[in-house]
Amino acid sequence: MTENFSVVKRKFKIISAVVGGIVGICLGLLVVGAVLLALRLAGIELHWAIYLAIGLVTAALTGTGAFFIAMPSDKKIAKKLDRDFALGEKVQTMVEYSTAENPSRMVLLQREQADEALGSVAKKRIDVRGLLKFAFIPVLAAAMFVGGMLTPMTKSGDVGPTDPAYDITETQKTALLSLIRDVEGSELADGIKTPSLEVLNGLVDKLEETTTQSVMKDAVISAVKLIDGLVAAQNDYLSVYTAIASDDSLMSLASATVEGVAFYKTGGTDLQTMDAVNAKYGEAPQKIYDFIYGWAEEFTSRFDEMTAISSVTPVLSNFSQTLYAKLIVEGGAPEIGQSALYDSFRTFISGLTNLSSGVQGMSLELFLVEVDNVVNAMVESVTDQLVVQSYNCMMDDYIRNSLARIFGISRNEIGSNETVIPDVGGDEEGEEGPSHSGGFGEGEINYGSDDLVLDPDTLEKVPYGELINRYNAAIQERINAGDTPDELAQYIRKYFDALYGGIKEDQE
Repeated sequence: MTENFSVVKRKFKIISAVVGGIVGICLGLLVVGAVLLALRLAGIELHWAIYLAIGLVTAALTGTGAFFIAMPSDKKIAKKLDRDFALGEKVQTMVEYSTAENPSRMVLLQREQADEALGSVAKKRIDVRGLLKFAFIPVLAAAMFVGGMLTPMTKSGDVGPTDPAYDITETQKTALLSLIRDVEGSELADGIKTPSLEVLNGLVDKLEETTTQSVMKDAVISAVKLIDGLVAAQNDYLSVYTAIASDDSLMSLASATVEGVAFYKTGGTDLQTMDAVNAKYGEAPQKIYDFIYGWAEEFTSRFDEMTAISSVTPVLSNFSQTLYAKLIVEGGAPEIGQSALYDSFRTFISGLTNLSSGVQGMSLELFLVEVDNVVNAMVESVTDQLVVQSYNCMMDDYIRNSLARIFGISRNEIGSNETVIPDVGGDEEGEEGPSHSGGFGEGEINYGSDDLVLDPDTLEKVPYGELINRYNAAIQERINAGDTPDELAQYIRKYFDALYGGIKEDQE
């Protein structure tokens, strides 16, 4: 093998070794933290040397495995070099004939040419941007390890006086099982549906053994965050937005992408039932299409006053090059076939690039028709992908809302899901909502009214939703404490569901 190829291969070995080291150390810390946390919560204490042994063994095994997984073969290295640097399979040919005992002069000449082509590649610095995809591993490992270290040892039978007892009611269990059936019958992809069902079924088992309010809340919030993470990992429309929004010429496309997915949140809509989710899902294709098509009209309108193809092609070229640089090169786009949304944008970029060289003998009118065809194909394709991702977001909101309602947990305690779907305010025409925010609660709960009402304690006017939240929290505390019969508790929950907008939904 040539010297330059060996230099390049050493770089791959270094990257693979770094990956192996990071994975090994982080997984070692992760496993130690998980074991430490579990044992501390169970009130079991072990000698520090046992944790050290667990960490070292885990790091050694996983680090070694990660190195061999990350380290490509000579053939794969050659194929990547030919593809990334447009070497026309020179390196692959060189590798294929590298084991020849008596190479012909032609083989030697080809090897010299390939080695010469690799000269500039060998001088390049190691590109470690690809390692950023593993950045979550150290964060997760550090969080788990520190959490395990700082978690106080639980004493057997030690329940704090301020932590009320908890025993899951039949009403809560029935509602939770109903939610599980909704998720099981949903249109979620298996990559989200299957693990989400595992999380929710695990929550049922956990709550049947839970004896305190704080542990119940922690279990529910943990389930919410896990499902948030599943949806965020499956969706990549926010990655597209982040990659292109920094460029002024792409900002309107970036905004259309996010606003299309988040269309169902305009006007403070809150998805409390599967019927509401299905209704919004039915609207999604047209709503999202309108956002993306609106951008398309803006894009093609710039050609209305142009009188020659030579005036159009530079615009197409500049736009396609900018989109490619921001989305594919700088944005660290996934490989072809790994994301249908990114593939749609790749096809769009390719179509514009082909048109940017012009078409001999074609009139301006026909040329602009070709441009419209490429743009419209992109609108259709991107819309299809965003409909799927919007539905994922709807289901995430529905699951969060359902769990908060079933277990009487406020939205502040659960936290936002902005990593899944951004907060979009205003109505469908883009105008701001009413001046009084009484109709919208934490997490954009839609209440039956947005009026200001008299607070009996302070004798001041406060938003309707604020007062209802306070009363609901007080009632839920009594229900959770077991002071209310199950049948009465069910009627009370239905009553508050109506106050939280149910009457309005029924009327619509």
